[in-house]
Amino acid sequence: MHDLGDVILQVKLADPVMDAEMLTMTYPGLKQLLQELKFIGATNAVHSRTRGLTSKSRFRQFEQAYERYRQDGVLPASYEVIYGHAWRGEPKTKSSQTIKVDFKQGR
Repeated sequence: MHDLGDVILQVKLADPVMDAEMLTMTYPGLKQLLQELKFIGATNAVHSRTRGLTSKSRFRQFEQAYERYRQDGVLPASYEVIYGHAWRGEPKTKSSQTIKVDFKQGR
């Protein structure tokens, strides 16, 4: 999250505000979990990852390893969602100007 805030500053945006939350989705099986990952376009960004196809035995090992995380009949997948916004231009400064709004006027 902090790295993204730094990038926002580097591209000359001002006053970045960042937040993050962890979401955990659950799936009945590994097939459904992997289909969802494919659907959202998730990829392995590690440069040193294996680029070839996964063998059946290696996939079975992966499946068995992931099954250890099964709870209450479902498999979890956790996502960190990062939110942020910033302003274009110079940082906003606090003004000493006060604006009063009379909410009774409309009655």
